[in-house]
Amino acid sequence: MSIFDDDEEILEPDEDMDADDMLLDWENRIAEARRQAINALLYDKECEQRIRSIGTAESYHNESCMYAQSGDFQKAIEICEEGLKLGLNPDLIGDLINYNAKLGRHDQAHHYFDMQMERIPYKAWTWRNYSFAIEALIGEDARMNEELIRKLVKDYQTFLPTEEKAFMAEYEMEQALGNHEQALAALEKAVKEHPASEQCAIQLADILLQNGNFVRAYEMAVRAISASARCQSSIQSAFAAMILCFCKDAMLWQEIAQGKEPEIKRILALKRQYESLKDCFSVKLLPFQIQIEDRISLLTVLIEGISEA
Repeated sequence: MSIFDDDEEILEPDEDMDADDMLLDWENRIAEARRQAINALLYDKECEQRIRSIGTAESYHNESCMYAQSGDFQKAIEICEEGLKLGLNPDLIGDLINYNAKLGRHDQAHHYFDMQMERIPYKAWTWRNYSFAIEALIGEDARMNEELIRKLVKDYQTFLPTEEKAFMAEYEMEQALGNHEQALAALEKAVKEHPASEQCAIQLADILLQNGNFVRAYEMAVRAISASARCQSSIQSAFAAMILCFCKDAMLWQEIAQGKEPEIKRILALKRQYESLKDCFSVKLLPFQIQIEDRISLLTVLIEGISEA
C-alpha cells in the first residue's frame, strides 16, 4: 500500500519492543515514507524529461539531489555524469565526489577530485567542492589524508571566508584526527568572527552542554536559533530548542543542589516547554523522545514534592 492511500491504517510499533528496536522501527518507517514521497515526484517520466529539457547543470544537480535524498546514489551519479556532457560544472563534480564516497567508491571519488583539482580554478569552487572533498577524504582515512585535508580547509577559509561550512570543516577534521581541543577552538573562532554562524553555534552548544557549562551552552543555543531565522537555515531548530530546555533543566537542578527552592511557575513553564517539544517535533526529535519523557516525569515528581511541602 502507498503512503498516499487515505484509508490506510497507520500502524503503531509493537508494544513489546524495547526502546532501541522501537526507534529502529520508526526510523525504517520514516525512511520508507521518504523514499515513497521522492518516488512519487519522479515516477512521471514526462516530468523527468521536462526537468532534463531545461538543459542546465543546475537542473541536473537538482534532479540528482532528489534521488540522493531517497538513498538512490547510483541514479544520482548517472544523472550528474549525464549533466557533465553539457560541460564541466563545479557543483556536478562536487556531487559526484559526494555520491561516490557515500557508496564507498573511493577510487571514483578520487577520480572526480583529481578532475576538480586539475580543471577547476580555486576561485570557481563552491562550498560543495570543498566540503564534499574534505568529507570524502576524512571518510577514506583522515590520518592518511591529513596533509591534503589541512590544505583544503585552509584554502576553503581563504577563498570562501564568509562560508560557515569552512569552519565546520575545520572542526570535523580535528575531531576525526582526535584533536578535540583544536576542534573546540575552531568552533570558538567561528562564533567569534561570524555572528550568523548557526551550525558552529549549535555544535558548540551541544559540546558545552555535555561538558557541564550550561549557561554558555544556553547562550550558544539561543544564538543558533536567532541566526537560523532565515529562508534557508542550516540547522535543525528542534534540536536547538531541545538544548535550550536541557540547559534550563540542568541549571534548575543545580540550584536545588545548592539549597535554593525554585519557583513552582518556573518548573511548570519548563515542563510545558518539554511537552511542546514532544508534540511539535515528534518526528524530528524521535531519538530523544524517551529522554524528554523522563525529564517531564522528573519535573512532575518535583512539582508534587513542592506542592506537598
